[in-house]
Amino acid sequence: MGKLLALHYRKDTNDTEIFLENGEIRTEDGKPEKLINRWCLSCGSSMQGRLEAARYLADIRSKVPVFLSELSSTVLFPLFSSRSTGDNWWINDHMLIWMKAEKRQAVNLIFADGTRIRLPYDIRILKRQRENCEKIRRALRMQKLPEEIASCETDAVRNGLGKGQL
Repeated sequence: MGKLLALHYRKDTNDTEIFLENGEIRTEDGKPEKLINRWCLSCGSSMQGRLEAARYLADIRSKVPVFLSELSSTVLFPLFSSRSTGDNWWINDHMLIWMKAEKRQAVNLIFADGTRIRLPYDIRILKRQRENCEKIRRALRMQKLPEEIASCETDAVRNGLGKGQL
């Protein structure tokens, strides 16, 4: 199983599509927040705790990204609020290397492995969310956390992701 690129919640089926490296797509029942919370818990805190930390440290109030892995600096960001009633995307900022606006209200995402995903959204939404991801990373660096913080990736393996997939 490859590294996580993106999560797509499909309201019509109440499923989350998990986009992985090399074009692999898996499906899980329910919203992406359920998966993200499980991964956060395997790293030592809940999704809610990580969202509260991001709000506090980086002063982000809406569409708050989730700092998932301290070791790999993985941050997942949503395109829409969790209160949104429609489809939603969560993008792995760590794996996203390029965004290209196509037409009005369309963007092509290019990930580290060459995978491309075309979304029917304005590129400004994604740019703003990437800025928020960097705000969280900067805020955490300023906290001067000890070097010996243990990796949570081994626990993540037990909870659905293979080693190195975060």
